[in-house]
Amino acid sequence: ATEELKKGLMQKLLTEGICHTEFKNSELGRIPESWEIIELGKHIKLMGGYAFKSQDSTEQGVKWLKIANVGIQEIKWEQNSYLPINFIEDYSKFLLQPNDIVLAMTRPILNNKLKIAKINDNDLPALLNQRVGKFIFDSKVYSEFMYYLFQHIDFVKILMLKILGTDPPNVGSEQIESINIVFPPLEEQKQIAEILSTVD
Repeated sequence: ATEELKKGLMQKLLTEGICHTEFKNSELGRIPESWEIIELGKHIKLMGGYAFKSQDSTEQGVKWLKIANVGIQEIKWEQNSYLPINFIEDYSKFLLQPNDIVLAMTRPILNNKLKIAKINDNDLPALLNQRVGKFIFDSKVYSEFMYYLFQHIDFVKILMLKILGTDPPNVGSEQIESINIVFPPLEEQKQIAEILSTVD
């Protein structure tokens, strides 16, 4: 029941926003007058991980976040792999932080849901492997809002069209960054995210 409530709330909040009375037509449907349609790459980048080699693997050390570890809204560590602890300094650009949002870039969609997850303290320290992307947001974006927008079925459908015909289904940073999205003002992004995280 809560899942259905969340789905309905997401649909309403990500298309109608909060307490709007004036709307306009856009390429993504009817949206509030104060919202924009932007190309995702205007404020958000997707950084791919590093191509660590299998011979780098160690029995313990820093966690090695691979594509198999990214599920639907969860990081799964059934298949634990590690890299040498000194890689934290050597590859600091690929070191993950709490609340980072990561995306599987090969077979990114399963049962019409995106394989996207948020990093928490229990997942760290961890280094990002190739074919897993990490979103980087600028100051106009509230990352928690985008986490919900990425899960929305409209975004998933657009991504499906982008990967159509690739085998295995693959997506690149440029393809993701070229997707057009609805873009509310920052304050409303925060309000929408707070409502949806309460349901979560």
